[in-house]
Amino acid sequence: MILIVAEKSTAAETIAKEIGEERKEIKDGNIRYWKIKFKGEEAIVFPLKGHIVDVDFGDDFKNWDEETIKNLYKAEIVYYEKEKEIINKLREIGKNADLLIIATDYDSEGESIGLEAAQIVKAVNPQIKVKRALFSALTKKELNEAFSNLTEINENLANSANARREIDLLIGATLTRLLSVSSGRLGNAFLSVGRVQTPTLKLVVERENEIESFKREKYYVMKFETENGIVFSSKEEYKSKDEIDLKEGEYKLKIIEIKTKEKEVPPPVPFNTTEFLEAAASIGFSIPNAMRIAEDLYMRGYISYPRTDNQTYPPTLNFKEILEELSKEESYKKYIEKEIDKNNIKPTKGKEALDHPPIYPIKIPTDVDKQEIKIFNLIARRFLATLSKPEKEILTKITGEINGHKFYATGKKIIYKGWKEIYPVKENEIILPEISKNELEGKLIIEEKETSPPPRYTQAKTIKKMEELGLGTKSTRAEIIKKLFERGYLSKGSTLFASELGRKIISLLDNHTPLLTSPELTANLEKEIEDIANSKKEKEKVVLEAREQVKKLVETMIKFKNEINKEVKEAIKAQYIIGKCPKCNSNLVLIRSLKTKKQFLGCSNYPKCNFSLPITQRKIQPLPQKCPKCDWHLVKIYFKKPLTTCINPDCEENKLKKFLKKDQQN
Repeated sequence: MILIVAEKSTAAETIAKEIGEERKEIKDGNIRYWKIKFKGEEAIVFPLKGHIVDVDFGDDFKNWDEETIKNLYKAEIVYYEKEKEIINKLREIGKNADLLIIATDYDSEGESIGLEAAQIVKAVNPQIKVKRALFSALTKKELNEAFSNLTEINENLANSANARREIDLLIGATLTRLLSVSSGRLGNAFLSVGRVQTPTLKLVVERENEIESFKREKYYVMKFETENGIVFSSKEEYKSKDEIDLKEGEYKLKIIEIKTKEKEVPPPVPFNTTEFLEAAASIGFSIPNAMRIAEDLYMRGYISYPRTDNQTYPPTLNFKEILEELSKEESYKKYIEKEIDKNNIKPTKGKEALDHPPIYPIKIPTDVDKQEIKIFNLIARRFLATLSKPEKEILTKITGEINGHKFYATGKKIIYKGWKEIYPVKENEIILPEISKNELEGKLIIEEKETSPPPRYTQAKTIKKMEELGLGTKSTRAEIIKKLFERGYLSKGSTLFASELGRKIISLLDNHTPLLTSPELTANLEKEIEDIANSKKEKEKVVLEAREQVKKLVETMIKFKNEINKEVKEAIKAQYIIGKCPKCNSNLVLIRSLKTKKQFLGCSNYPKCNFSLPITQRKIQPLPQKCPKCDWHLVKIYFKKPLTTCINPDCEENKLKKFLKKDQQN
């Protein structure tokens, strides 16, 4: 009997469906698996639940006290059985198997999960043969090819993932315990620190600090508007109007040059994980949600593996087969027939990495919700764009002059949409009228402008920056963003805001343990972990070096525990500040009455100032961002759908009264 082990239930079901000559689903308590005939032999396709074995410190190191924390850097790391029901069933089936085929995702994490399963089965069946099936898509063709060309488990790749797990435990658990104990934040309110999450948080905090410290400066520019609607702009900038030797009013602009050129805009390169997440964020998806949906589509056989650094399709990819499948959807079919030459396919190329192919569609999904179809559509359209012709446009640049000052007008006319027909991007055509005169009459305008601070990070730009700095991997970056949301260090939204608590933690760690907040520590460790995968370093040596770094970090933080306690408590209080008291200008804070248990807004200067305001008794989360109208902090109020609003009763941005009326009517 053959035992085939998949990473998750959905993947196991797809594998059973695609390679099974006969198939029967078995339910055993909370576990379900599939009996199939594979190449005439009895086989069982058995799903795991991701990692069924986890890592932790031994029982002697469970306490969250200073003495225990001091010694965590040298504690033994124990691999323990996390999913006991699955493990017991795996042993039971594995005892009677002749061949074990690992069919988990082919990356370091999948290899580690597969090795766990192999070790569990070999412990009860030492004679069993263990093989590995490598694939990037859960299609019949690719799975059959993978199962016909079995290979060995890559133990170095698995060890690299295990090294990452052990190092993340050493750094994350040790420093999380220390920070939480030092600040008195225990239980569900603990303060987490992480090898990747902390320098990622610092990126957002640093940008927040840049924005706050930015001093806006006024400057002046000239533009010239002609009678027929052309707007010419000068590239010159002035600190004051007095520096400009032209006054506002009527002038004649002398045309000195008109240039036109045809330009081709090449199609985009194929999706790797980072590019996909960036595109998904641009159409309204959060990074964690986009990744979750893509993984689910992969396990159901609708797209290829979504965790990849690669942007170059392999020469073996059957483009015609995918195009035939996509042609079952009418909107794709029209485009394919009109724009893609199936006999001369020349896809675009980006960077080439030696892992999975770029993300591409496999088959039209049938049992999907609206969010899933949006993600599939994004992937399918990007794929089609990479096989398409360039967009063609005509660019026009007109140069004019007034009293020695040059002015420029630019136009753009799209003459062939090409790939943008299927994968549109935001852009505007600027059609300039024909110019037959040497001079144009119009009005000179002097505009006052202001310098702007750098923009806040979006979720997509954060992922991109993490990749540039070597923070995390393609498999972990979305989870890191999710964790920062969950811990209350960042607020969700199209742009990221760091909370007072998140900012204070970075300030504390920057002052005392700057190594932990810098990307260098994480990037260097990722390089070491990669060396394990490539057989250049031993796992034990890399973990030992990490232990020494943890020891130094702990020693430093213990020295400043009193300061940490004081500053974190101040930051926690600051989290509940909503605005300024209109009576005495002290802080207006969110308070819960000890007597009535009801929440209200009250002055922090009580009892000297007794100003208060009643508010809704629904859950309220103060947000770091301020109301653009009144400077109070915005809040998130948890109705059926969370409402982000100002709660200043005198502010026009206060949506609460109107929303409460609707809520009551429904």
